[in-house]
Amino acid sequence: MPHAQLDASQPDQSLEVAVEFVRAWVLPDGTRCAIAGGEHAVELRLVRGDTIIRRAQYTDVTQALRAARSWRLDCEREQGMGR
Repeated sequence: MPHAQLDASQPDQSLEVAVEFVRAWVLPDGTRCAIAGGEHAVELRLVRGDTIIRRAQYTDVTQALRAARSWRLDCEREQGMGR
């Protein structure tokens, strides 16, 4: 059974202070996509400067990395950097 994004109504509160342990990618403008770990989930974060501009929680790192690829494509399209 594939792991999915967690229900946003029950977020893992330990992720609020979780440290990023994987940087999935970084764009030329410094926007980065990183994964932070909590007690029961991992959080995928899209960060620009010191501001988290998008986040989602997943039950597993593999699922978060798949989403990170999709987020990168979205960001590249927004910035006109399509490959």
